[in-house]
Amino acid sequence: MASQIQLSLKRLLLGILLLLAQPTQAVIDNNTFSMATLEQVPYGFKTSKGQIEGILFDIMNAIIIESGLKASNQLLPPQRLIIELLKGSQLCTLVANTPYAVQHFDLIEPVGLKLSAGILPRKGIKLPNYASLNNIIIAVPLGIFFDERFDNDHTLTKIRPLSYSNAIQMLKYKRVDAVAGAIESLRYIAKYDSLSVSDFAPPLVLSNHKIYLTCYRDTPSTVREAMRAAIITLKKSGEIQQIHKQYSTP
Repeated sequence: MASQIQLSLKRLLLGILLLLAQPTQAVIDNNTFSMATLEQVPYGFKTSKGQIEGILFDIMNAIIIESGLKASNQLLPPQRLIIELLKGSQLCTLVANTPYAVQHFDLIEPVGLKLSAGILPRKGIKLPNYASLNNIIIAVPLGIFFDERFDNDHTLTKIRPLSYSNAIQMLKYKRVDAVAGAIESLRYIAKYDSLSVSDFAPPLVLSNHKIYLTCYRDTPSTVREAMRAAIITLKKSGEIQQIHKQYSTP
């Protein structure tokens, strides 16, 4: 079972991902529904002051408030999030509409944001097409899988740092030529490592996905419809775009 879950990770993005099991398990004390957000900068993270924030974390909070539901929202690292969603310990999250997500969960409503993943090179490295990857060294953080061709391409020179932050450090000191992963997340982390957009060449985007509110298939219809209506309202008011703008890199 554990090996199957690890294989599932390859189908999910920044690593972004999801849920499944009995709905009664996703209810905590005082009849509060349990929701979760991926723990990954800039989607959900703890600041140096100990505050929890992030694009998807803030959006999930806004959805909960607008829906009127009594629900919690906690950060979970990628693998734990998947496991808990598969067990039904969490009810809903915000995730990219990957083939795996479509197959295993209910995609309730798009939030109006897209996630692009691919290869972000340092300044001076041109990546006009996939073939250009053959001539460079790429840092691919552990647990990051986003494109079947790239993920399974053993002809490329790949280094496996522990995290996005480690990968950006390697790029900063020119130990690698490029970093693989969610482009927005990489740029956000780089900003806090004294790097700017001008320190990078244009990325080679290998996949694009929409972010959806995604729930376990046996989620009560009252819950899913309340959250769907909340998202539609938040999109119309522009609040979701405002939250996203707060975390946009310059």
